[in-house]
Amino acid sequence: MLNRLNNISVVIPVKNGAQTLEKCLSRIRSQTINDIEIIVLDSMSTDNSKGIALKCDAKVIEIPEGTFNHGLTRNLGVQYATGELIYLTVQDAWIADNDMLEKMVQHFNDPQVMAVTGHQAVPHEKDKNPVRWYRRYSDHRMDVRQVTDAEAFKNLPQSAQQKLGAWDNGVAMYRKSALMEWPFVQTEMSEDWIWSYQALLKGWNGLRDSSLVVDHY
Repeated sequence: MLNRLNNISVVIPVKNGAQTLEKCLSRIRSQTINDIEIIVLDSMSTDNSKGIALKCDAKVIEIPEGTFNHGLTRNLGVQYATGELIYLTVQDAWIADNDMLEKMVQHFNDPQVMAVTGHQAVPHEKDKNPVRWYRRYSDHRMDVRQVTDAEAFKNLPQSAQQKLGAWDNGVAMYRKSALMEWPFVQTEMSEDWIWSYQALLKGWNGLRDSSLVVDHY
């Protein structure tokens, strides 16, 4: 049981994110969980991203120009993280509810759960999204995926594999032990879906809970 709700590390890749980063970090700092470690992986930003990160008591890891990789750079953040649980997000997404990380952590009280993902929603900002029929998300879906027979999973139709493997590093939490055992691959995109697919082949449980919301355009 993870009774200590303070051993959380947040890892965020950043590149010239000053326009949104402060809102992203302030929402993390306003969570009901205290003492969250924030690690910003800064790809040599030329704006005030680094200053904003330091102001929010984040640890800044500088990524040399031209070396960023969606998989390997996130692995570097995981290596620096001291938390048992790693929350991954992006510089232009912000947590919608102050207790979202606490609710996310509770899913890990099940020792079989290796990772949890949530839902990205379009924020209701009148200057950008003024529609009156706005809804944060269409449904609240929570499901646990487990595949212990790799060949059975491989033989599923592609549409079924995609539905099971859908994952989102804009709002995802992992056991650090799982990411150390099975890190992200070197890739220019979709490191989250690739990891999820591989986790399914290993028979690991991943949970998708669409009540865990970040606002993200």
